[in-house]
Amino acid sequence: AVTQCDLDGGTRSLSYGELAETKGRLASALRTAGVGPGKRVAVAVPRSVEQVVALVAIVSAGGAYVPLDLAYPDERLEYILADAAPQVVLVAPDQRDRFTDLLATAGVSARVLVQGDELPVGDSTEPEVSGHDPAYVIYTSGSTGRPKGVVVPHSSVVTLLANTQPDMDFGPHDVWVQFHSFSFDFAVWELWGALAYGGELLVPEYALSRSPVDFHRLVRERGVTV
Repeated sequence: AVTQCDLDGGTRSLSYGELAETKGRLASALRTAGVGPGKRVAVAVPRSVEQVVALVAIVSAGGAYVPLDLAYPDERLEYILADAAPQVVLVAPDQRDRFTDLLATAGVSARVLVQGDELPVGDSTEPEVSGHDPAYVIYTSGSTGRPKGVVVPHSSVVTLLANTQPDMDFGPHDVWVQFHSFSFDFAVWELWGALAYGGELLVPEYALSRSPVDFHRLVRERGVTV
């Protein structure tokens, strides 16, 4: 399961079956919008069940996701959009106007899709993707100059998981927590480690992830192992 956890103790979950069904519809809509191997999809969705669905759907459509932290200032987001030149920008409903304006300012003609809207669904066939095709593009902090987009292929993610699994023995019995922002590379291991090996993935809302007392309670109550 993928479970969103709120600061007040509320949760919202998708089983693996529900995740597959939901991401399948979104992946089909992305392919209809022209997404495929080598195409980039920027993601402007807060940490949530929907964010996980978005990332899995983009990969299923053959594309590479470009995570956009909504806490970033507009200037940084505009730079990333201009530099990454995504084919599509997938946004949360309350981010539509912000990113429509940012794309216009950046001079990027990407299509804006609002997650949760009724989207056109087309071919459900998943494309052939090679290990050399990009899986995601994450931007550096920019502390030594302009942020740089690092393009990471599927083979690197597979290698990361294959090299860490024997030492940690993670599998379907584990409960993972996505502590880091999805725009930080370490979150790749947290997200795909859980999903690739059948564990449960907890996605705490931002405020919960930044409260030591509440995060400690979450780890204890939910039996987090990774």
